[in-house]
Parts: sequence; C-alpha cells; structure tokens
Amino acid sequence: MDSQKPSRDEALLVSVAESVGSTLGTLAAKATAFQKALTPGAKPRKRRRSKAAAKPTARKRKPVGRKSPRRASAKS
Repeated sequence: MDSQKPSRDEALLVSVAESVGSTLGTLAAKATAFQKALTPGAKPRKRRRSKAAAKPTARKRKPVGRKSPRRASAKS
C-alpha cells in the first residue's frame, strides 16, 4: 500500500517541513548578512554607475530672450 498517494497527515507533515526549512534558510541568510555587517574590516559595497547614468538627465537650455510686444501702429 506504499504505492498509493500520501494521506492527509503525510501531506500536512511535508508542508510543515518545507515551511520550517524555508524559514531556517531565511534566518541563516540574515544571520550571515548581519555578521558580515558587524565585521570591523568590512567596507560597504559601492555601486558602479555607468557613464550614461552619471550624466544629468535634464539638459540645460540657454535662456531665451523675451520678444518685446509689438506696438500698435498709430493710424492717422
């Protein structure tokens, strides 16, 4: 009868085991990161920026001179 599909109890146990394993893995990763952050010689990682990202995105424009309003020509 081992070839039959697992009972509800077995399925529940597998689900709980997977959840516990996932949680332990997450905790281990966080503990490692925390330990590395506390290491005295560790330098924070700097992100490299490409030249395109380092350039300002907005282009500077030259100031445009204002046009003087047209004066109404005096009709005689």
